[in-house]
Amino acid sequence: MTFPLTLAVISDLHIGDQARSRELCPPAIATARPDEPFLKHFIDFVASEHLTPDLLIIPGDVSAHAHPAEYSHAAGLIDNIVDALHLSRAQLILTPGNHDVDWAIQSAYPGDHTLYSRDQRYATMRHEKWYFDSLLRRGLRHLCEPPYFVVIDDPTVFAVVYNSAHEDGPQVENHPGSIDTDILLAMEAAVSETFTEPDRARLFIMHHHLFPYAEPDGKFEFSAIQRADLLQEFLENHRFDIVIHGHKHFPRLNSYEINNRHRFTVFGSGSFSAFLNDDWADTLLNQFHIITITGRNTRTQTIHGNVRSWAYTRSRSWIPSDPDKGIHHLAPFGANIEYASLRHTLQDTIAVHVRKVRYIEWESIIASHPEFESVDSRTVMQVLREIATALKLNMYGDYPQIALAVRETI
Repeated sequence: MTFPLTLAVISDLHIGDQARSRELCPPAIATARPDEPFLKHFIDFVASEHLTPDLLIIPGDVSAHAHPAEYSHAAGLIDNIVDALHLSRAQLILTPGNHDVDWAIQSAYPGDHTLYSRDQRYATMRHEKWYFDSLLRRGLRHLCEPPYFVVIDDPTVFAVVYNSAHEDGPQVENHPGSIDTDILLAMEAAVSETFTEPDRARLFIMHHHLFPYAEPDGKFEFSAIQRADLLQEFLENHRFDIVIHGHKHFPRLNSYEINNRHRFTVFGSGSFSAFLNDDWADTLLNQFHIITITGRNTRTQTIHGNVRSWAYTRSRSWIPSDPDKGIHHLAPFGANIEYASLRHTLQDTIAVHVRKVRYIEWESIIASHPEFESVDSRTVMQVLREIATALKLNMYGDYPQIALAVRETI
């Protein structure tokens, strides 16, 4: 597989009474959500943007309550989304979330020492009437059976897909993700014996987030994956490039380098179609994303690319995402450049340029320094603000349409 590689991501659909519109809830289930043509708006948006990704990734919470009617309804909706993106089911990667665990059957048999109710917790998702079971199984492994991961090793991508919600149930407080040493040892063996070309992107896909995140209202939360340090070590040892997850409905994109060993990107995809808390109305919208991996730095072996994101509003349909309500519409990732070095090079470049023409745009800087194209947009804005202050320049616009100009004196 040669780059670029494009990945469409929709997470946390919550099909049922927790979805944002009437059409996303099965007719047999009551909902207070309004009528709106959410799916039609999405299909029209995809066509207008001419989006043709290589894969579609759904990192969990297909359903609201693991009800059979929810999966039946979701199967048709997801097929429509797959068709709109010009994909097939073979190009769909899915892992369960905590809402895909059937809490009702576990609650129905309190004190069940036979483990019958535990064994049945994925029965609805795996039912032969719909196709989800075929997506959850890869080779001899199944995401709903120990050790709860599958390996995808094909010309398009190398990925480990993990069911981080396999220990979830109605009695689990805060519903965190889970992983243990036995599972990690099985992953180590599976990845070590699998040959992969060094230039192919390595993905790790799960439902829960790797690092704790604050809620949009600033409150701390406790539902990140447990024993995350062990998983981080595994990701570093095997040089995974990007972790894609759902669970938290607020999207995030960050890069991490732990112990100076390997830099990887973590992308939290927010929610595609869940009804979002009214308390977060001014800070959060439903999201759709296209991750584009454009290449790999031959020196640092870090992948680079960008995430394009769109947000849904009832009045305007799908619009470029605003960082105040989720994530920047264009969010680069993968640059492995120290902040001080970045500022020094940029300041020198800008100073020379504005002495000649008194004005410079970010696009011009990228043309002369293409390695800066994958620098995080927040970092770019911060360093340009500092340079503008140091050189007494005015700064205009927002990423990536940014310009700096010499201040006119009267």
